[in-house]
Amino acid sequence: MEQKGQFKENEETLVLTADLSVPLNGKQDNERPFFTKSMTSSKRLAKAAFKLGKMSLRARLLIGLVLITTVGLSVADVIVYSQTESFLTRQVDEELAAAKQPVERYFGDGGFRSPDLSAAPTGTYGEVIGISGTVISAFPSTDGPGPVVPMSVVKSVVKQFNTPNDVDVFSSPAKGGNSSITSYRVMAIPAINGFTQQLAGVEVIAIPLNPFYDTLRHLKLFDLAVGMSVLVVLTLLSYFLVRIGMKPLEEIEKTADAIAKGDLSQRVTLAEPTTELGRLGMSLNTMLSQIEHAFNEQQSSENRLRQFLADASHELRTPLTSIRGYAELFRRGANKHPEDLERSMLRIESEAKRMAELVEDLLLLARLDQGHVYRFDSVDLNQIAADVAIDAQAMDPDREITFLSEGPVEVYGDEASLRQVAVNLVRNAIVHTPHTVSIHINVKQNEGKGIFEVVDEGPGIPPEHLEKVFERFYKADSSRNRDKGGTGLGLAIVSSIIEAHRGNTGVNSVVGVGTHFWVEIPVSKADSESSSEK
Repeated sequence: MEQKGQFKENEETLVLTADLSVPLNGKQDNERPFFTKSMTSSKRLAKAAFKLGKMSLRARLLIGLVLITTVGLSVADVIVYSQTESFLTRQVDEELAAAKQPVERYFGDGGFRSPDLSAAPTGTYGEVIGISGTVISAFPSTDGPGPVVPMSVVKSVVKQFNTPNDVDVFSSPAKGGNSSITSYRVMAIPAINGFTQQLAGVEVIAIPLNPFYDTLRHLKLFDLAVGMSVLVVLTLLSYFLVRIGMKPLEEIEKTADAIAKGDLSQRVTLAEPTTELGRLGMSLNTMLSQIEHAFNEQQSSENRLRQFLADASHELRTPLTSIRGYAELFRRGANKHPEDLERSMLRIESEAKRMAELVEDLLLLARLDQGHVYRFDSVDLNQIAADVAIDAQAMDPDREITFLSEGPVEVYGDEASLRQVAVNLVRNAIVHTPHTVSIHINVKQNEGKGIFEVVDEGPGIPPEHLEKVFERFYKADSSRNRDKGGTGLGLAIVSSIIEAHRGNTGVNSVVGVGTHFWVEIPVSKADSESSSEK
């Protein structure tokens, strides 16, 4: 009944608690105490999250590990404590059940005989309470007074007289409070008169709970000590593990700082490739290599551009200066002397032609650099070589120019561009060798590539110049003597065109023996694509 009444009180409490959600005195939701508390808690959580976000990754990992461990240990301690308390409670209740028969036998004999309480637990206390609540008979515990038995329990047991198998088991404090025993586990059952079989009162059987609470107290202290020890050890261990685990990130940070200061050669020290940091280090090193390569390419491109602009300015300045000089000569009176006028006009025309050729070569290189649109098709390399040989012979009739082919050779490329390559190579040989030197043009095929060769028997090129002959505006003659002709762009155009055709260029030369230029061009589209992949 008391339990029911207590349950009703709880229900009323729950109802009152639920009623807090209803606006009081016309207040709005934002004026509710619960809403205000929720907002305050949310702000505190937001501030805590903001402060946590300012911490280093190492600190956040360490705090997270400690918090998770603390929560886990707390949950484990609560579970162990509750299970231990439940187990000890069942054990005490079993001891009460074992003490029931000896105590009943004692009170059944009227207490005249010495009771055999060997089967009862140590410290067992028993008494009989009358219906009015007064103690009729008792045998005291050697350790102190008995438990406090509320009148409500007496009434409850009296009502259960017709069902004597029902028992009330509860915990109760000791009487007086000055004893070493502070509380009992109590069993209350109806006491029946053996002669009249009538209800004589309430029989109380109690066992001290001091060992019970001592065990739980020691368990609390033990759990607290173990938990704190584990937490401290785990915190230290986590600190060292996090520090070791974060060391590669510190190395990455140092490397990034060095790279930011301009040292692009720095690389990340690689961890185990099977770990996340190892894979991150490999990816970063690959990225850094690409960045360094791109930066070097950019620097090289800028240097080439500066050199190109300087060379182009130098090449254009000379004919412009000549034209200006002859124009000045004409203005000062050369027009009155036919021989001077003719010489001035010829020189102006010659320099203008030279400047036009230079501008055309520059425009061609610019188109090639921007991705000139080629019309690839099957091209007869023999026909190109034969035409170029005939044109060269017409341009220099006194020179011996030969053409030799090992058989039909067709390549995959743009015919107009390949003719430009052949013309430039032959013209380069004509310009830079004496008229008495023979020039040999050869065509052959080898391993899926058509080969066009120009061999002369001239003075040759010094070894230190061979690697640079295909560079723009490069001339072996440092004085840039105009008598030797050329703009220094012919071989650069050859290199750009052959590179676009996925081919190769090369040169061999022996001073005093001669020079051998050659280009290799794929004979089919498949060979061209294969060369591109390589």
